[in-house]
Amino acid sequence: MAGILAHSLRHITLTELQQGIKATLSRAWGGWLWVIAEINDLKVNNTGHCYLELVDRPEGEDSPTATMKGVIWANDVDRVTGRFEADSGMELDAGMRVLMYAKVNYHEVYGISLYVKDIDPTYTVGQMQRQRNLTIERLRQDGLYELNGSLEAHLVMQRVAVVSSDKAAGYRDFMRELESNEYGYRFHVTLFGAVMQGAGAEASVMAALEQIELRSDMFDAVVIIRGGGSVTDLSCFDGYSLAAAVARMSLPVVAGIGHDKDVSVVDMVAFRSVKTPTAAARFFIDEMRRFDEGLESAAEFLRMTMRDAFEREREHIDALSHFLRRKTDESIAMQTRALDRAEVMIERDALRYIDNCLKAVAAGLDDVRAAWQRQADVCGKALVSAESRLKTAAYKSLDGGDALLERVSRRVEAFDPRRIFALGYGMVRRGGRSLRSVDDASVGDNVEVTLADGVLNAVVSNVSKNIIQ
Repeated sequence: MAGILAHSLRHITLTELQQGIKATLSRAWGGWLWVIAEINDLKVNNTGHCYLELVDRPEGEDSPTATMKGVIWANDVDRVTGRFEADSGMELDAGMRVLMYAKVNYHEVYGISLYVKDIDPTYTVGQMQRQRNLTIERLRQDGLYELNGSLEAHLVMQRVAVVSSDKAAGYRDFMRELESNEYGYRFHVTLFGAVMQGAGAEASVMAALEQIELRSDMFDAVVIIRGGGSVTDLSCFDGYSLAAAVARMSLPVVAGIGHDKDVSVVDMVAFRSVKTPTAAARFFIDEMRRFDEGLESAAEFLRMTMRDAFEREREHIDALSHFLRRKTDESIAMQTRALDRAEVMIERDALRYIDNCLKAVAAGLDDVRAAWQRQADVCGKALVSAESRLKTAAYKSLDGGDALLERVSRRVEAFDPRRIFALGYGMVRRGGRSLRSVDDASVGDNVEVTLADGVLNAVVSNVSKNIIQ
């Protein structure tokens, strides 16, 4: 019954059905249209035709709501792609959202597709800039835009984590610049390999950053390196996810992405942005040199301060020694003059007493004898008393001078070179001239090393500077 019914109904062939669909599409959508879609894939075959996989998906979602094939015929490819690249500065590539001047084409065997006659570059540029602006604004609202740039970098950034492809020319340029720096600085570089362009670049770089963050105590800074490329190649560095990951790094991030004109969003949020991988290496070398120069300045300041302090102390000791010698000489001279005056007074008093005694003898021998005896007793006591006072004064003065001389002697003895030598220090001379710095000697110089018990003759085999810590 079913077979009879089927034969009684009108039927068409598959070809007729496809032709009907084609005619219907032609009546409804036969003209040229401006169509917006995202290029999901793009391939040029050996005949020169460019085949596109077009999708339409809501912003922020991965699943498409529509798909269709597209084609740019070989005789239009150079014109369409050339104009797009010239006006936008980008190569037509997957991941772009484009506005196409196209016509619906339906083939009974190959199905429906769009024949693309032209692509408006201004629409794609505007879309990319709009997305970029939204990313920047979102980073600001989330408090991430200046986060990495506000980090306090280490004084010496010598342990560097590098995010790059090990085959990238930019990575080789970076390493060559570091290893051949004119100051001989040594850097410890660890490469975290990543895909630096294309659909998987953003996720690959973020994975590398995550690995570095887990080992952040092993590094002083991070550098993201890639060589130059088209705007499309660098578009992954404008995405919010990667920019946010860079901003949140606990280590300073240096972006050496290798483009001269455009600044990516990653450049904006990084601690420091430079134009090329070579410039990134130069940044670390210059920072090391700046620290080195600071150390040299501090060391020179310390040397000058210590030299000035030693010189002032030596001058003070010399002045004190001269002062003590002068005061001692003055005290001895003063005591000598006092003794001379006392001697004169004693001699004068004795003569006066003798004269009185002689006069008393003339007046009466007994009285004279008695008076002489009394006077002699008085003189003896006076002499004893005067002698005692003189001795006391002299000893007191000499004791004071001796104590002062003893203190000076101990001070001078503390700075006696023989004592300093006995402590293990020595004095180095070249050509009879004392050396104060390793800068005064060169490899091969003959020098004399004076120690506590003799002199060593030596030849300088090596010269190295010590930085005062």
